[in-house]
Amino acid sequence: MSQCSRYSVISFYPSRWPAAHLIIFWLSQTSNVTPPIALAAFAAAGVANANPMKSSVEAFKLAGGLFIIPIMMAYTDLVSPEASALEFGFAIAQTAAIIVALAISIEGYLLRALSKMERVIALMMAPLILFNPFGAGFVGILVIIGLIIVQWKTRDLLGVR
Repeated sequence: MSQCSRYSVISFYPSRWPAAHLIIFWLSQTSNVTPPIALAAFAAAGVANANPMKSSVEAFKLAGGLFIIPIMMAYTDLVSPEASALEFGFAIAQTAAIIVALAISIEGYLLRALSKMERVIALMMAPLILFNPFGAGFVGILVIIGLIIVQWKTRDLLGVR
């Protein structure tokens, strides 16, 4: 057994072996949005009469979930057949919260423009939810929900409808 596979999460849990195949398949789809191939982004740029390379870079930035979901397949019960409904629901909530946190911290916008503090908070919550030290993933999910609520409450104050 190689040193790498001896310490991988997937080798410890036979119920997660299908996740290894799904991860490889999932990551094979990244060529659709990553430059210089970016077939989907180049096709969209042609339809929109936009610069194909700029469109592919934007597509890469917006496709953060494409890289997060395989990690969540390996480290959570996202594809585990032995997971209860509660564990599966929490894995989906974790994944969605991480994707939202990364997207709003990269773009700087949710329902209105984010302040620098809100962007930093969102960026800090993504690894907190992912690595979930001492059950802090639940707290991270609540912080992201709180950030969405704050954005919702303050959107009308700025004239955004």
